[in-house]
Amino acid sequence: MLCVVLCSIALFGFIFFIILNNKIYHSDRYKNRFAYAFYYLDNKHENNEIVFLGSTYAQFACQSIDAFNVSASNLGCYARPLEYDLSILKKECENVVEKGKVVLILSPCILLVDDGYEDLSGNHCLIFKKSELRKISLRQYIKIKYPIFNLKVWKDVLYDEGYIGIEEKYLKETHLKDAESNMIDRINIWKKQLKVSDFKNVIIDKEKEQVIQCNISYLKRIEEECKKRKLEVYFVTMPISSYLYDQYSEATLDEILYKPLKGTFTMDQIIDFIHDDDFKRADLYVDGGFLLNSVGSKLFIKKIYDLIFSK
Repeated sequence: MLCVVLCSIALFGFIFFIILNNKIYHSDRYKNRFAYAFYYLDNKHENNEIVFLGSTYAQFACQSIDAFNVSASNLGCYARPLEYDLSILKKECENVVEKGKVVLILSPCILLVDDGYEDLSGNHCLIFKKSELRKISLRQYIKIKYPIFNLKVWKDVLYDEGYIGIEEKYLKETHLKDAESNMIDRINIWKKQLKVSDFKNVIIDKEKEQVIQCNISYLKRIEEECKKRKLEVYFVTMPISSYLYDQYSEATLDEILYKPLKGTFTMDQIIDFIHDDDFKRADLYVDGGFLLNSVGSKLFIKKIYDLIFSK
């Protein structure tokens, strides 16, 4: 009899655990805490004609894919190095039709990002396995993946505030200034992260050359994965406003981006938007120059589709 009672209590506890965890996990407040991750999770589809990969900028740049009559998935996600794009591609390539397109969007300085870099954002915990995340503790991972273990977020089930999406999330949490100042601030953050003193005159030392070659190797592995799956892959340099473009020199862009790409892939695989004059206006961006807003995204996706599907 006692055994039956204990089993009943354990079963009730397990059911309560599952129900409350799901309630918290799917509440608007919790989804808004990790809007970038849930945007990724909610925008994965099957039988894709085209999928987009990349970091935060890719997620913003491709936010308008649903406005076009093409089966597509936006697999861009919160700040991460290229090795995670390879990981995501391996997971999701089975959801791309044969001869489908894989588009990897590249920021101007992405090849300088060390694969040891990892933002300690909880967004990653909702997308990747613990074994794929080097700098997230098991305790952090469990508290985010299974919010019932985090008492601080239990109250999230009480709020019905509506899912705010990635643009509103960014604007809510970021103290934006004028467009030019925002881009200068962003460049200064990158200088610190990438150990660069001046983006107009980047010195490629032995360490930076190794990082660039390591990232090129990830791109080659992405290309190999696509060939194995009979998919076409394109490497697209992302559009930026004139304010951000002015923070670089052509010589720097050549050394840290174009030469490594052109020395590895065919010109048919490389699509350049950094120099596209249609994207130099600050009003096409959420922040004035780096993250495209919905209007800028529609223009970008239309151009991508016109280029890729006309080949």
